[in-house]
Amino acid sequence: MKAIKILSLTLFSLFIIGCSISEEITFNADGSINYSYLIDGSNFMEMASDQDKKNHDDKENHDTIMSLVGFFEERKDSISMLSPEFQEKLTALKPFILKVHDDGKKEFFVQLLGDFPNSTSLNSALSASSALSESGYRYDFTEMLEFLENTSYDWNGKELKKTFVIPENIKNDSAVQERLLMFTGGKYRVKYHFPKKVKKVSDPSAMLSQDGKSVIVEYDISKYLTSSEKNNLIIELED
Repeated sequence: MKAIKILSLTLFSLFIIGCSISEEITFNADGSINYSYLIDGSNFMEMASDQDKKNHDDKENHDTIMSLVGFFEERKDSISMLSPEFQEKLTALKPFILKVHDDGKKEFFVQLLGDFPNSTSLNSALSASSALSESGYRYDFTEMLEFLENTSYDWNGKELKKTFVIPENIKNDSAVQERLLMFTGGKYRVKYHFPKKVKKVSDPSAMLSQDGKSVIVEYDISKYLTSSEKNNLIIELED
């Protein structure tokens, strides 16, 4: 009975306060892209029990900034034994820098940063994102980066098309469903910067910055991760 009560309280907490995601991308006139994707799990730290916090009293801050190029170089011998297809995925991930912050009490986030010459390069990295947790690097929440695999961008310097597609088997994957629960009640905030003023945005809920060069959109994260067409976005710039 006690175990059931604890489980119920845990699930209740998940439904009240979830993780949030912040995505900030700069689309440059030459087609290059500066990318940032952050999963913030600090709300879970705030919801921790007094006993959990006591257990963390002696825990030091854990901050990691890691270039994936360096990480894969350290493991090049073991990586060379992997399939060619998996090695290709890891190569696509190399532009990324991974940042993890965990103070053991109130703050926790995982962030992916990267500079890409074009949207094709970015899409290749996003489509390979789940390979990070499969490559030997594991830290809390890195498996949740797999949701990035469903997103692609088409940027030609004048127009942005964002496409988000949910695979049909996501409904039958219990592990994915378990991770989705952690986002219930959270927000997905996107902010896209452009070299010129924005002429048109397909999403009527989008907001423009004061200078007209940035688009801000906020979604209910659990709905975003389980929907497709309504999360697609087209942004046209002025001539």
